[in-house]
Amino acid sequence: MVLALALAVAVGVVLGLLGAGGSILTVPILMFFAHVGAKSAVISSLVVVGTTSLVAALQHRRKGTVRFRVALSFAATGIPGAVLGGWLSRPLAPRTIQLAFAGVMVASALGMLFRRDRASGEASAEARGFSPGALGVGFFVGLLTGVVGAGGGFLIVPALVLLAGVPMGDAVGTSLVVIAFNCAAGLLGKWGSAPVDWPLTLGFTACAVGGSFLGLGLTGRVSATGLRRAFALLVLGISAWMALGK
Repeated sequence: MVLALALAVAVGVVLGLLGAGGSILTVPILMFFAHVGAKSAVISSLVVVGTTSLVAALQHRRKGTVRFRVALSFAATGIPGAVLGGWLSRPLAPRTIQLAFAGVMVASALGMLFRRDRASGEASAEARGFSPGALGVGFFVGLLTGVVGAGGGFLIVPALVLLAGVPMGDAVGTSLVVIAFNCAAGLLGKWGSAPVDWPLTLGFTACAVGGSFLGLGLTGRVSATGLRRAFALLVLGISAWMALGK
């Protein structure tokens, strides 16, 4: 339990730095270190990641690196997708959710390994607005959040940059706002479907929120690209563990 809470700090650091990856760490930590069932871990993850993303987004807002209009436009399709995903996941067996989450982790890791960041000057100074494709990504990310509890930041960040014209420096903070909305909607869809260990969940959340302050403080001091690639390799290892675990 103590190790799980210590690792929660790493969840916050990753969210604060990358605007992604919180659920990818939270669910397996809760399952394998705190011995929480898959369905309960997903619900707890939505609380942890949603709250931490909101706090981290407020920190980014103080730096002026959040585009709320863009975030709200993206969340407009993500919220109904998350609610739908939460309801669709109710009859799924815990092992099915575990395997689905492992698959999402692999996709996330590969996306982070092979993604190329634009230089800050290559993105438009003002978001161009969303194409139908970007809105479709918003719905898919929301659906993913509802089913497996993954906030989808690994899809949101590149979509914001490539499809909405948001500069990379603003995409992290903007992604955190979308994740917070999606997690809240996913939690609504899953509410009551599995028991929640609230003392553990709230303690984990507090540690993750603390880590988000540390992550924001490290912004610009560490290589985001190097960190993302190292994180992707870690995620690949954890996904194999989840797929083979019982």
